[in-house]
Amino acid sequence: MAVLLLIFSGCVSLVYYEGSYRGKVIDAETLQPIEGAVVLGVWWKAYHGAGGVVHEYYDARETVTNKNGEFTLLGMGPRAVTHLEKMDIVIFKVGYEEVGLTSWESLKDAIYYRDRVKWEGNKAIIPLDRLSLEQRRKRFDSSPTGVPLNKHKKLLEEIERENEAIK
Repeated sequence: MAVLLLIFSGCVSLVYYEGSYRGKVIDAETLQPIEGAVVLGVWWKAYHGAGGVVHEYYDARETVTNKNGEFTLLGMGPRAVTHLEKMDIVIFKVGYEEVGLTSWESLKDAIYYRDRVKWEGNKAIIPLDRLSLEQRRKRFDSSPTGVPLNKHKKLLEEIERENEAIK
C-alpha cells in the first residue's frame, strides 16, 4: 500500500527508462559546428516531503563534441521504483556563451531555448553565441554545485582555459 501511495503521489517512478541524449553544438552566427565543447549531464534524485522537494546528487557523465560538433551522452537506462529525475545539462566552450545547469527538457520548453534549439528527430541542434572579451570577463564561470569534482574534469579544464584566455 505504501509503494502505491508513493507512486500515485508522483514521488517515485515505478518504471523509468532513459536512453541516450544526442546533440550538435553550433556557432549561432556561422552555423558551423563547434568542436571541443564540453557537455556535462547531471542526474539528481528528488525526494518529496512535507517541507518540499529535496534533491540529491546521483551521477554525472561528460563528453566533448567531435569535429562535427556532435555528442552523445548515455542515459541511465532502465530503472524500477526510482526517485531519479531527467538529466540536467551543461555545455561550455571557451569564447562562447554557456548552457548552464538546465534540464534537457527545457531545451524544448523554456522560453529562451525553445526558439533557438532545433530538433532533428531526437537530436538537439544547440547554437551558442560568441562572446566578446568584455562579456567573457563579466560572466560567472564555476562548476555545478553538488557534483563531485572527478565527475566533471573536462568542464573544469575548459573553464581554466577560458580564465587563462581572458587574463
